[in-house]
Amino acid sequence: DSPQTVAAPLHEASSRRSSKLVSTLPKSTLLPSPALEALLGDREDDDTPLTPQQLVQLLVDAGHLTRQNVAKERWRTLLQPALRMALPADDPWHSMDVHSLATELAKRWDYNSSTRKWELSEVMVKVEREPFAEGAMRECYRMKKMSQVSPSFFYRMDWAACNNYVAKRYKKRETGRGTYFSDIEMQMLSKRLSRHYNALAPPKAVDFLHAFVIEVERGGEQMLFCVERAIERGSYVKHNNNAGSLDFDGLHRATPNAFSRFTFHASRGELMVVDI
Repeated sequence: DSPQTVAAPLHEASSRRSSKLVSTLPKSTLLPSPALEALLGDREDDDTPLTPQQLVQLLVDAGHLTRQNVAKERWRTLLQPALRMALPADDPWHSMDVHSLATELAKRWDYNSSTRKWELSEVMVKVEREPFAEGAMRECYRMKKMSQVSPSFFYRMDWAACNNYVAKRYKKRETGRGTYFSDIEMQMLSKRLSRHYNALAPPKAVDFLHAFVIEVERGGEQMLFCVERAIERGSYVKHNNNAGSLDFDGLHRATPNAFSRFTFHASRGELMVVDI
């Protein structure tokens, strides 16, 4: 199950920019280029100096700079440690024929822990109708999701090559929508706190898988699932819970419990990430 947080969310403003400028020129290219000279020629009768913003715009218009989405690039970078744990040499689900299931168009809800807002998009998925595993509260379904990043996946429609995900649904069908969204908010706040923890260079880093909510319509019914990448190797150990129990017997690392304590101090007592 997802980690649990206690009390209110962490309050912290974010001032990161949403885009950056990246040079498109080879290192051997000398400025000014004909394109830039043409743009500068339009200013021959203007003696006012260029502001930095105007100079940047000229370089963009001349094709020497391009704007790059920093948020997406940062998301890809931060996701890599968790994804490496989720990448098997061969697809263990291939024989399950998940890639052959009917395709469904789903709404995808992602929680941005920096802006504290939900972001909505559409995604194509294939989800099993029968669970392959279950816990005390939720059932687990195998799922494949068409990439929303790589256009080549859409061109080939190679579902067998798509990544494996686990879609979790509460056994109690009367469970409200807010519970699903609360679970994902907790996961993403935990992931954000792990970045703060790792910035202190601990002996062992911590990471959480990116998780999101999907909503599909089946037979006129709206069905919600909490989704995250499948981790198909390693064993699961419960290191602590929200009732004070600790698996601190010397056989396992102290990292999970140290991280839980860190989240309490980092949030000035507003929350603690537990049930790890």
